[in-house]
Amino acid sequence: MHQLLQRLCLCAGALCLAAPAFSQTDITEDGGVITSPHINWNSNENFPKLIDNYPGTKYQYESGAFTVVYEANFPSLVTQYAVTSAADNPDRDPMNWVLDGSNDGVNWTSLDQRFGQFFNARLERQLFTIATPGTYKQYRLIAFATREGRYIHLGEWELLSPVKTAIPASLTATLVPGQRVKIGWKDNATNETGYSVERSTDGRNYHIAALLPPNAKSYIDSNLATDQQYAYRVRAITTEGAGKASPAAIIRTEKGPSLDDITDFKEGRLTARYAYSGPEGLSKLTDNTPNSFLHMWNSPSWLLYYLPGGAVVTQYAFTVSNESAEYDPSDWTLEASNDSLNWTVLNTQHKQQFERGTRRVYAFANKSNYQYYRFQLANNSWGINLSELEILGKGEGSLSKDKPVTAGNFHAQGVSPYQVVLAWNDDANDETSYRLERSKDSIRWNTVDNLNPGTTLFYSRNLTPQTKYYYRLSAINRNGRSAYTYVSATTTPDESPLYWQEHWLEHRQLLKRVHNNKDVAFYFDNDVPANTTWMFTEFTAAWKYIKKTYGTFCDPKLYVVLHEDKYHGGHAAAVCDSNHDYRNVIDLGGEWSFRNDWNIGAPVHEIGHIVEGNSKDVRESPAFSIWGDSKWCEIFNYDVYKNIGWAEDAKAVYDQMQTHSDVFPRPGTYWFRDWFYPLYTRGDSSVTLNRYFELLADYFPQHNGVYTRRMNMGEFVHFWSGAAGYNLKAQADTAFGWNDEYEMQFKQARIDYPFTYPENCRPRPLPSKPWNQAHEYLTALWPNPASGTLYFNGPNDRTVYTVEAYALSGQRSLTARVSGKNAPIDVSALHTGLYLFAVSDQSGVLFTRKILITKPSGKGKYQG
Repeated sequence: MHQLLQRLCLCAGALCLAAPAFSQTDITEDGGVITSPHINWNSNENFPKLIDNYPGTKYQYESGAFTVVYEANFPSLVTQYAVTSAADNPDRDPMNWVLDGSNDGVNWTSLDQRFGQFFNARLERQLFTIATPGTYKQYRLIAFATREGRYIHLGEWELLSPVKTAIPASLTATLVPGQRVKIGWKDNATNETGYSVERSTDGRNYHIAALLPPNAKSYIDSNLATDQQYAYRVRAITTEGAGKASPAAIIRTEKGPSLDDITDFKEGRLTARYAYSGPEGLSKLTDNTPNSFLHMWNSPSWLLYYLPGGAVVTQYAFTVSNESAEYDPSDWTLEASNDSLNWTVLNTQHKQQFERGTRRVYAFANKSNYQYYRFQLANNSWGINLSELEILGKGEGSLSKDKPVTAGNFHAQGVSPYQVVLAWNDDANDETSYRLERSKDSIRWNTVDNLNPGTTLFYSRNLTPQTKYYYRLSAINRNGRSAYTYVSATTTPDESPLYWQEHWLEHRQLLKRVHNNKDVAFYFDNDVPANTTWMFTEFTAAWKYIKKTYGTFCDPKLYVVLHEDKYHGGHAAAVCDSNHDYRNVIDLGGEWSFRNDWNIGAPVHEIGHIVEGNSKDVRESPAFSIWGDSKWCEIFNYDVYKNIGWAEDAKAVYDQMQTHSDVFPRPGTYWFRDWFYPLYTRGDSSVTLNRYFELLADYFPQHNGVYTRRMNMGEFVHFWSGAAGYNLKAQADTAFGWNDEYEMQFKQARIDYPFTYPENCRPRPLPSKPWNQAHEYLTALWPNPASGTLYFNGPNDRTVYTVEAYALSGQRSLTARVSGKNAPIDVSALHTGLYLFAVSDQSGVLFTRKILITKPSGKGKYQG
């Protein structure tokens, strides 16, 4: 460190200048490798985030200093580099750093040194010009010294090369027989020394598939997986490095033939280099259950499958776990033998990437029968997880004729008035499903569910309070059903306790119930004034609307816990959470004597987390890593306010969100304005929001009542397209930007989750019943034009009428329920324009009328 400080003090005169006019290529995008001795074991903040092209993500390390090395695929002349500050905590920004270059990883040349640097803002990109650049294959960044001292972080690191060469044009990708793809392009360059063909399975991480001579115009790629998307791009190579890559061509390979999985044969035996047993042991690799996995903590390693009669294998499949991608295998070789001494290489794979839970099939040519098949797995410093291994071909063996064994340790607990939790051991290992049945008398049984193999937990919900239930469970496979195992449990009384002891997080207060009705129970700590009552009707109305829109969440009651001047902020818990006694809970701290934006907004926000975290009786929020803490809750709060009549609160949310931006997935993302509000208004508002959770529960992978992984952006757009009722890809491009990664994810999602929707938004039909002049003296909406308030007279004072306003495109913009004479309808939320108002009762639409709405004086522009 002393020598490093000396180098910084010498400061070799590199200048911080504006970028030159010529085009720059960021060489960290050429498919090279970034490494570091300073690993953050939280993969969401590990060093690969430095070059992921998402400034909102970051690399963080706990020591106040880090070293990272980028090894490019080609020696490159770097004349500038850029660093971008992280999205939070300026006290963790590096103040000093050094940039070095090398061609052997041993001898390093100093290129630039900085000390006493400061970022003026979050996500600020600072560009530096190297005074004496050179051509190097490896670039090293050493950063240290922060104001906090303990942590150091950085958002992005770019290495910029001024390579001048034409970009290959007209790139095409076509299938060739034998699981091959032909890549073709137009050779525009005149100074290239060769071409690099790069391949990706995720649209973000590209690796070299081939290096070709100058003037090349095509390449046939082989050794590919079946039924798999690939993205290809091509770039010209010069003496100074790699030029810019062409736009990508995306193609899907053909499906392979259906073959037997020889690991199912009872005569076969699977072994490994090391002994792996227990819940993440070797048996999990061939149990045909994707939610279990083998964890190999030692690598490099090997897996060996022996079949005495042998098999002709031409395919194999890896299914990766839902754990972190760092545990995925990336490089391996498949070998075959008949004596376990002399081995023939059948297939080799290099730098593979997987989406979570992906099954990928690899095909190869082979006509020989082998008894031994061995996978040599390359070193991975994190260890290796693999969920399923299938070896596919035609072999000599037989399937077991045994029925599955009975699940062990079947037990149940009545945890609430409406819920029993059941658990058991997955002792079968060869089941294709579990059948769970329920009874109130242990004589007449009804099937509760047919559960996926590997299930060990079930939440039996929406039950009757203080009732004894009987359950029986059997495992099923191709040979039949196991014997039943039995258990019983009784639900608890439907009571809200007068006193409730907190036992979660740092909360340890004794709470007293201060208000209770059929929908909401309120609990205060001793510091909340006893005369604080304004929220009783407010939160009750909100929860009633939420149950009507999204369901009861097993328990029809919401528990509202409020603290005064402690535990500032809030959190939520749902009926799946034992730490909150299996109740729907929102727990907040603050000052509660009056109603204000925060005191109404924060509790509804927390209810929004109950909705996203346990909707349709499935736990977790697969989109949380995309929309974070607030983005879903912004449209949720707006919807709640709008539909229970809090017009001013809805307007405040709308106005605030027009100028509120976020840093993910790119800086300047307007989640509410450009994503949620358009799909909400062009669809059918709250029905659209609820339909998203219905689709998740029907399609997205889950295990033991929990979604098994986070969704990616392509899946996110697909599910919301299904909810909105039309393809949202163009809207996602506006809101988030669109790239190869999203395109591949979106295409894959439409295959994996086969619900469909139109490609374009179709306006809903307007109510068609015309205005009946004969009823004008009985029924009226006035004035016309209207500004701020519209008035309604119904033909029957005691009937409740629904009044809806539609834009002429068919989008519903307002709904109100009114009765009596001269009933006011607040239309201040509508922007200026002509609307079709429809009045209906339980029999349907009575009449429609067009009314011009103008903005009241002094009101801001607002679209409702």
